[in-house]
Amino acid sequence: MVLPGSVLYLSVRSSPNHPVRPGCPCVFSAQGYDAIKVLGHAIEKGGTSKPIVISINLKFLKNWHGVTGSYSFTQRGDIIDI
Repeated sequence: MVLPGSVLYLSVRSSPNHPVRPGCPCVFSAQGYDAIKVLGHAIEKGGTSKPIVISINLKFLKNWHGVTGSYSFTQRGDIIDI
């Protein structure tokens, strides 16, 4: 599954020196990038890396924009499809 923002990410990443090839893990790279960025956002917002604080911040995260799209979570911690 290619998320809408992944196409933009791939077009930016593609260059003569770094071409995007079939089977290239670039889409997964974009999703991994977003995962780390959203985690960093939760840590920064909470001011600590304590798991309970990160969890609370993620559960109340709404419309966080990453390279693969927007993220929101339910209070149970499930991602909401947008």
